[in-house]
Amino acid sequence: MKSVASANPYESPHVQSDRPLRADKTFRGLQPLWTKLDRFYKFYITPDAIYAAWIGGQFHDKTSVRCQLSPLYIILIGFVAAEPLAAWANNRRRRLEGMYDALVADRADFLAADDRNLEITRKNVSLITASSRKSHWTMWTNSGILTFHREGENALKIIVRASRPINAVVDDLIAAGYPVEMETAQNAA
Repeated sequence: MKSVASANPYESPHVQSDRPLRADKTFRGLQPLWTKLDRFYKFYITPDAIYAAWIGGQFHDKTSVRCQLSPLYIILIGFVAAEPLAAWANNRRRRLEGMYDALVADRADFLAADDRNLEITRKNVSLITASSRKSHWTMWTNSGILTFHREGENALKIIVRASRPINAVVDDLIAAGYPVEMETAQNAA
């Protein structure tokens, strides 16, 4: 068992745990891509940067497998074909999240672990817009959408998983010093 008083605020207190000690400073989200496979990330909010750890693609956990392959369950083949895939995706998610919880304290190792990992530095973020609108992209298993407007780069759209309310994520971003604007019904039109 790891010490609860670890220097890494994101490190899991238990070796086999997939839940970080500071779960309130993390969130999970999906980057929807039209021409490539979607990318599912676990985000770590720090005052200097937001780190995104690549966890998976289309099938990143049990929920994603079950939602996307739901027609197979109707003909009963889903229980034979899809459930092993769901278990595999969930085990991979837990393993990767545990690894990244330990690596987030070292920026170089974190970014070197996978070329799909991201670092969004606070100085390059001009604005983060947040919307509580649900996205059909994830079968409505989300709490809203964050769009990171970065200087010199394309905007990065992230659909926040329903495991954390969008307002709680926005509060964490504001507390860390990021410029956040909530989209209202007037802005959305």
